[in-house]
Amino acid sequence: MRSRIRQLISLVMALAMFGLLAPTAQAQTTDPTFTVTGSGWGHMVGMSQYGARALALGGSSAAEITGFYYAG
Repeated sequence: MRSRIRQLISLVMALAMFGLLAPTAQAQTTDPTFTVTGSGWGHMVGMSQYGARALALGGSSAAEITGFYYAG
């Protein structure tokens, strides 16, 4: 009985070594682009990128811009 189990284990190991038991992996190519969609007005907390840009274009410094949005 033990020799039968050893033979079975040897067979399974040999098949595994040659990749006969493992499923074959197939590479798939897909379009590398993606689309992000959304809606709403955000969470209304923190710095607005558009407002910060407008302040910067108007001549405000980084310290003035962050002070405007984060008073603490």
